[in-house]
Amino acid sequence: IGYMMLGLGLGTPLGVAAALLHTLNHGLFKGGLFLGAGAVQHATGTRDLDRLGGLSRRMPATTALWLTSSAGISGIPLFNGFVSKLLLYIAALQAGFTTAALVAWVTSILTLFTFLRATSAMFFGEDGPASPQAQESPRVMLAGSALLGAGCLVLGIAPQLALDPLIVPALAGMGLSGDLGVGWFGFVASGDIAVAAGLGLAVLSVVLGYALHRTMARTAPVPATAAAHTTTWAPRELVSVGPAADALPPVGRGTRFTGAGSPFTGGEPHLATGYPRAGDFSRTIATGLAPIYTGADPDRYYRMLWHGLLRVTERVGRGSAWLERRAIAAHAAATVLIGVVAAVFAGVTRPDSAGYDGGSGHTGAVPWPFLTAVALALLSLLLALADGAGPRRGLTPAALTGVAVLAGLVSTAELPRLLLFEVAAFGAVVAYLAAAILSAGALLAGTLLRESGPAWLVLALLLTGFAVKFALVPAYLWLPVLAARAPAALVGFVIAVVDLAAFAELADLRRSAGWLFTPRWPWLTLALLTIGAGGLLALADRDLKRVLAFTAVSASGLLLLGVGGPGPFAADGARALAAADALAAALLFGAVAAAERDRWAPDLASRGLARRHPLAAAAFVAGSLTALGVPFTAGFTGHWRLYATALDTGWPALVLLIGTTLALLLAHARIIAVVWWGGPEGAAPLPPDRPRERTVWRDEPPRHTLALVFLLFGAATAGFFPVLLLAGGA
Repeated sequence: IGYMMLGLGLGTPLGVAAALLHTLNHGLFKGGLFLGAGAVQHATGTRDLDRLGGLSRRMPATTALWLTSSAGISGIPLFNGFVSKLLLYIAALQAGFTTAALVAWVTSILTLFTFLRATSAMFFGEDGPASPQAQESPRVMLAGSALLGAGCLVLGIAPQLALDPLIVPALAGMGLSGDLGVGWFGFVASGDIAVAAGLGLAVLSVVLGYALHRTMARTAPVPATAAAHTTTWAPRELVSVGPAADALPPVGRGTRFTGAGSPFTGGEPHLATGYPRAGDFSRTIATGLAPIYTGADPDRYYRMLWHGLLRVTERVGRGSAWLERRAIAAHAAATVLIGVVAAVFAGVTRPDSAGYDGGSGHTGAVPWPFLTAVALALLSLLLALADGAGPRRGLTPAALTGVAVLAGLVSTAELPRLLLFEVAAFGAVVAYLAAAILSAGALLAGTLLRESGPAWLVLALLLTGFAVKFALVPAYLWLPVLAARAPAALVGFVIAVVDLAAFAELADLRRSAGWLFTPRWPWLTLALLTIGAGGLLALADRDLKRVLAFTAVSASGLLLLGVGGPGPFAADGARALAAADALAAALLFGAVAAAERDRWAPDLASRGLARRHPLAAAAFVAGSLTALGVPFTAGFTGHWRLYATALDTGWPALVLLIGTTLALLLAHARIIAVVWWGGPEGAAPLPPDRPRERTVWRDEPPRHTLALVFLLFGAATAGFFPVLLLAGGA
């Protein structure tokens, strides 16, 4: 990352191009290295270099791929890291920053030594304690590393394949022009001839050194006096000969280098093996720099922030639990509070001209990709509900509410559209009858009074109705209560139906009665309060369904921000996010529904669910990435547009949105790492060659498997082709 910042800091076309190229290269070789480390851990059960060694004899393909990625990150010629680092050196020298170029070069040398040590400790030398059980990685694991390794080699030879189609157009978009003149192997047309000569000598020295090593290993004689003292594997090194052989300890691979009392130990303590291991040097350095590490270790401060955040969320969670125990009274008080604030302080007035548009950009027409994504999410949740644990008597009402919300999206007449949405939402929330009645009554009353009633009363009714239906803070209490009592698939279905119905109604309201959003602050206040509180409550809870319900609360706040917020991206962002949220809810709750069939409620005390439900684990990860708006997922298109909307609202809104996203990231990451992938502390990993009793496709019932596969395909399609979620109106 430092190399990237160096190139960006130079600000020259070549420097920025080198930084962008190194960003791409970093993804290739660092991804390959992590995959290689994971393959080693999978095969041996450890990451401890002192317990590894000699793996090249058992894992030759993994070794070759690791060497390729190591050569890339170390800046070895003919590999991609060499090209981007070379361009950075040249750019720094051309800009007059000689010291920066020197520091970057020295750092690259240190990187080379680091990976020489790690590589020799893992893959060469004698076997370590964990090496005998190792086997070559499966082909599926090798395929990913091979793809990344091929990228390292191709971009090391022909970097113009990335520069010309990707980086040069990006430079033009930044206002940086000029011909980079980068050709084969990263040479710059204006560069010094010494660079080419240095590269040639480097490659030649590597080739000659390897050839000499292989020749000497095959032809060097082994003295007879050393045969009894050296180990049997080749090549033998530094054997003892002559009369001193009996007086000196044997010298060779796997033997003690010096006596225990010898001064020639380098100052490093020997382990019980009698010879230096990979961790000796690092242990010595760590001991000597311990005071510096203690003060500069960032993990120490991360833990302080994490524990402080958990204390805050614990208090917020206790307050929410207290309100849930008094849910009816709390809902009534929340609705009265929202209505009074809206009526007294909003200052809304009805304009003389009808049909005020307010710049919302909504047309009322629903594009087919949006409708397809919604239908896919609802149908998948129905399939999961049909195969889920518990009684299926709620399946038919759920299907009817799904049909109602789809019919409402298709309808263009305002009153039938409104009635269909209200029927769908009422049917979905009927498990919590008070919230359903309150929301439907307030919205219907506000709609009937919209043309003739007092403006303050219309705003109070509509704001209250949407707050309850969307589960906005402080009128959110019905949703976590429902999540704790209902099956996961049904909860996901309710969230998808209610959010879609509420979003479509709110979008219609913004289009037909935009004066209700002037001023904006009542809507934006509810939106931002809901976004922030939802993130904190998600971290405070331990029940998986309730955690996901609180993440849905935060997503509702984002939808309200998109509909009621300023800026040119608000409406498009809200529409794209509504479809993405439906897919995310179906993936997340559909995955939890798989775990529910084990007849216990998954929470943060659960461990290792991915071993029993690998397909559901993949669906949960995809749903989390979509809900967080990670690039190349269905949620990214809507999220970045709503980030722009938050910036148009004001920098405090943007800061709150970023902070909430980090809180939600922590909540999802904790579930994935602990519940799906985690295991008891100290538990041994599964043997790598243990046969599976069932295939991935038979871990779930057929209909549930079909639902998860369709959802994964739909979410991936929407992520790679985001224009599908932006086509048309809403």
